[in-house]
Amino acid sequence: MTPGRRRAPAPPSDPRAQLTETVGLLSGLYLYQTYLNIGLLADGKAERLYDEKAARAVLASVVTPLDAVERQLAQIGAMAETEGDRDAVGRLRHTVGLLRRQGQQLVSFWDSRNAADGARYE
Repeated sequence: MTPGRRRAPAPPSDPRAQLTETVGLLSGLYLYQTYLNIGLLADGKAERLYDEKAARAVLASVVTPLDAVERQLAQIGAMAETEGDRDAVGRLRHTVGLLRRQGQQLVSFWDSRNAADGARYE
């Protein structure tokens, strides 16, 4: 091992635990990327880097898959064997709902141009 480099933690010996950990990691990364994409679209449209039609189309392509993610997470939660896994899935599902709402509030702001709608989005 190279000095200063950490060794990656050993994978869980239980394949189901490894699968659960992987699903959680990938889900968290996906949701964070969705959050970043929504913000980048909002900023890009505000700076007129995206036209109206393009911004709405890209936002839809970012937010629409959240419905499928929600359904899949619900199935994973139903299969979870531990309370910790069920809680983690519950937090992920809650985050999906927040991201969906953030996307909807951004569209509401784009539709109305109302400062109160912008504040709700923020």
